[in-house]
Amino acid sequence: MRIIATENVHQTIHPNKPTDIEVIEDNPVFLKIPTRGALSPAKFKIEFRGADAKRKNIDLKIYLSFTEKEPGEGKYDKFVNNVNFIIS
Repeated sequence: MRIIATENVHQTIHPNKPTDIEVIEDNPVFLKIPTRGALSPAKFKIEFRGADAKRKNIDLKIYLSFTEKEPGEGKYDKFVNNVNFIIS
């Protein structure tokens, strides 16, 4: 057996548990959400803090995938460009 160690770039977020995520402009953040046995739909509420909370135009792009490890442009099942969204 050959084992290759790689860095885990995903932060796991759990239902009903608020999570603080630091996002740096123009850098992707990969999150993993355990969905096995979870009820649909999934609801997300995103609140911005600090200087970003005062900005009127915030460009937030969210790519969702059930198969891709690192979803992005051209590699996603669903795309969201809003602050509040529901996935069903």
